[in-house]
Amino acid sequence: MLLQWLKEIDAIARLREVSRTDEFKKSLVAAAKSPLNSARNIARDPAQAISNVPTGIMTFLGRAKETVENVGKGGGEQTGEGNRIKDAIGYSDKKRKIALQMGIDPYTTNTVLQKQLDDVAWASWAGGFSFSVATFPISGPIGAALTVTNLNSTVEGLLRDKSPSELEQINRTTLRAMGASASDIERILHGGAFTPTQSTTFAVNLKALKGVENRGAFVKVAAQKSTTEADA
Repeated sequence: MLLQWLKEIDAIARLREVSRTDEFKKSLVAAAKSPLNSARNIARDPAQAISNVPTGIMTFLGRAKETVENVGKGGGEQTGEGNRIKDAIGYSDKKRKIALQMGIDPYTTNTVLQKQLDDVAWASWAGGFSFSVATFPISGPIGAALTVTNLNSTVEGLLRDKSPSELEQINRTTLRAMGASASDIERILHGGAFTPTQSTTFAVNLKALKGVENRGAFVKVAAQKSTTEADA
C-alpha cells in the first residue's frame, strides 16, 4: 500500500504540472464553451442540472435520456445515476484510459488523484487536449515507473473497455460460476474493501485456476475477512 501511495503522489505531481501548461488551459476554455459542458454538469449533479439542460444535449445523450429523466424526478441513487450518464457520454471512458496509460488504478480511492484525473480527462474529452505520458513535463522521484500493479492483459482490457456496471456484472457471473454465494459476491463487489479494479483482478485470476476445487470457499474468506483496501 505504501508503494501504491508513493506512486500516486508522484502521479498527482505530474498531472498538476500538466494542468499548468498553456495547451491544457486553452483546452479548458474550449471545454467550457462546448455543448458537452452541460453533459458534465449532469454527470456531477444530475438532479440539480437537469432543469438547465439544452434540448440538443438530450439527443446527444441518447440512451442516457431515460436515466436523466429518472434522476430529474428524484429516482435512483444520485452517484450511481451520474456514473451511468458519464459512461453513456464517453467521459468515464476517457478517464479510465488516461489512468491506465499512467499505470494508475482508474478507481483509486485517492480523492486528490481522482480530481486531477477528472480535470485532465475533461480537458481531453471536451476540450481536445492531447494527453500523453511521453510528454510529461517533469520526472518525479519515482522516475518513469508509474505502474502500481502488474495487471495481466485480460484485466487491463476489461478495465479499459468496460464501464463499472459492466465490470460488476462480469465479476458477479465469474464468481457465481465458482460456487460463491450471493452474499459473499455482494461483499466483494460492494463491501468497500475491493475497488472495481481489485475485484476484477481477483475474479480473473481465480477464474484462471481451472480445475481447482473450493474456489467459492476462498471467495467466502476474502469477502468476510476483508474490511479495508489493504486487506483486499
